[in-house]
Amino acid sequence: MRKRLDAKTYSEVVEALLKAAGSYQMVRPVSTSFDVEGWRLAANALRLLEGEGRPDERGANPYFVSLYRTLADALASGAGFLFGQEGREHTAQVDQERRQWREWRFRWGAEDQQRLAEAKDTMRQVGEPGVPLPALFCSPTMELGVDISALNAVYLRNMPPARRLWSWPIARRRVRTTSIISSDPKRW
Repeated sequence: MRKRLDAKTYSEVVEALLKAAGSYQMVRPVSTSFDVEGWRLAANALRLLEGEGRPDERGANPYFVSLYRTLADALASGAGFLFGQEGREHTAQVDQERRQWREWRFRWGAEDQQRLAEAKDTMRQVGEPGVPLPALFCSPTMELGVDISALNAVYLRNMPPARRLWSWPIARRRVRTTSIISSDPKRW
C-alpha cells in the first residue's frame, strides 16, 4: 500500500533533490519576487527536440504548437511578467527602507529606476526584486505617503461608512482619478 508523504517529509525530499541537482549544476538558486528562494533550471540541463510527428500520424495540435513557440520566444527574450503579477504590502509593519523600495518600484519613473539601480545589491540580499510593481496593498487612509497622484483609478476594499472618511485621503494625495472602485456598492 502506498503512503502519502506528510508536508514536512515532502519538503525535505524536494529540498534534498534540489540540493543534489544543484551539486551537478542542473539547477541554480535564484532570488524571487516572493519571500523564499527559488530555483532555476540550468539552460544546458534540459534539451528539447522537435519530434518527428505523432505515432498515429495525426497532425500536431496547433494550440500547443503556438503556445510552446510563444513561451519559448518569451523566455528567450527575458519576458518579465510571464508568470503573473506581483503585489506587495506597504504598511507600518514593513520596514521603512523596504517601503521606500516598493514606492520606487510602484512609481517606476526615471529617478525611481536610478535609485533602484543604486540599491540593487542591498535589495537582492533581502529578496526584494528590482522590477516594476503593479500593485501596492496599503492602509485604508494611505497614511504612509505613497505618491499616487499619477493613478487614474483607486480601488477601496473596506470603505469607511461616511464619504468624508475615505474621500479626504484621496484628495490629500492629489489623485486625479476618473474612477474610484469599491467592493461595497452600498457605500455609493
